[in-house]
Amino acid sequence: MDNILNEFLTSIVGDYFSEYGYEPLKLAISLADDIWDEYLKVRPDHKQMLDEQRPLPSFHGTIATPVELDGTFTIIIDNQYSKTTLKENPGAWIGTIIHELTHTIDYRDYARLVHAASYDEILDTSRHRMFQLWTEFNARRHGYYFLRKYTFKDVHDLAQIPDIVNRELPFQMNYMYEQYHSTSDGWTQMYTVSQFLGRLAVWEDLFPSHFDSEQIRALLGANRWMLEMYSYLNSHRDLEVAVQSFDELRQILLQNFQGL
Repeated sequence: MDNILNEFLTSIVGDYFSEYGYEPLKLAISLADDIWDEYLKVRPDHKQMLDEQRPLPSFHGTIATPVELDGTFTIIIDNQYSKTTLKENPGAWIGTIIHELTHTIDYRDYARLVHAASYDEILDTSRHRMFQLWTEFNARRHGYYFLRKYTFKDVHDLAQIPDIVNRELPFQMNYMYEQYHSTSDGWTQMYTVSQFLGRLAVWEDLFPSHFDSEQIRALLGANRWMLEMYSYLNSHRDLEVAVQSFDELRQILLQNFQGL
């Protein structure tokens, strides 16, 4: 990674911690031609776990959790995605970095709250599924906010609303619908919805006069569980508070999914 890009990354990460006041952690960021090959360089002990998941998903980025609870988290970003996006839409690249950075903070804090013996324990979605959905919402919310922050001079400018309403919102709604119905896997469906809801939370934060309760009900009300899921996630943004009531989120999802 060249010095200019490294300084840019340092600036973004610093802005993130300043924005939210999070406690810093040990962090490395790697640009890789193959993110899963790079992942295995950091966590070779996860080879069997990845082999069992093949074919591996195609992501722009991911995180490798450390072996030790006080170890270094590694954010791995696809190198080709970085080259293309930094030229065409740097805000999206920044959003990806912040998305993955948020996951590292959430994993660190959650492990402390539940007294996990290791991060590997938390990677087991069958045991920590509600946290996984919560952190996906949180990461999408932070990442998408930073995308807009570094794209628009005034992130609260009301002139952005027509483009959101007429272009971005229909696109994201259709994307969520297509992704949801492309699989019968409930976990993938919940994950997809969590990502959309994280984006919706940013629109509500930035433009509350337009994305008010009535508008959100109009968007989500056809699926009661989805509206309730959004209400829960949006009102439980503090992880320490959310952990105490994850069963409430589970009960909401049981309206539409089994085996939780």
